[in-house]
Amino acid sequence: MKKPILASMILATAVMISGCAEETEPITSQMKQMNEQSDVLTTPVVEENFQSVEQSVQMNILTPAEKAAYQSFQKSKSDAALQKLEPVSIAKLYIQAKKDRDYATLYALHQDPKAAASTLEQFETEEKTKSAEYDTFLAPFAGISKVNILTSGDQKERTNVQYQLPDQTQFSFHLQKTDKGVWKFLFPAISAN
Repeated sequence: MKKPILASMILATAVMISGCAEETEPITSQMKQMNEQSDVLTTPVVEENFQSVEQSVQMNILTPAEKAAYQSFQKSKSDAALQKLEPVSIAKLYIQAKKDRDYATLYALHQDPKAAASTLEQFETEEKTKSAEYDTFLAPFAGISKVNILTSGDQKERTNVQYQLPDQTQFSFHLQKTDKGVWKFLFPAISAN
């Protein structure tokens, strides 16, 4: 069985937590090898007409508007709660749902949840087996202060929110607008570039 991208992210996080620059190259090599063996995307969905914008952001802290939207979405799972949010904000809600171990909210943040798992119960079971790794996965987000947003097409309906770890490894969140104009995650939600 091939290893999920989460394992790659955990290895990258270990570099950041340890602060050992000399360990960066072996860890990055291990991550690349695991990505080559993985079933998930290892590069973002890219089209010729992507537009790139760099944005300063604190990925691990919700703004008051994001917090209100998150709390509303947690309760209702209604896309209306996400209507005014940009892709970076949706990525931050994903991070918050992981922090909260709110599997139902994580599942609902996907455009097609059944692509992630056939049922919410199956998704919860899979995520609970990974929950011990969540803190390690989440640690790097405290240090991310810039993201690069790649948006595609004239209608700007697909986007990748790219971020870079201290060891220069890059990852992307993959989002697409629903027919109602709400940004939601494609599957897989995150991949290594």
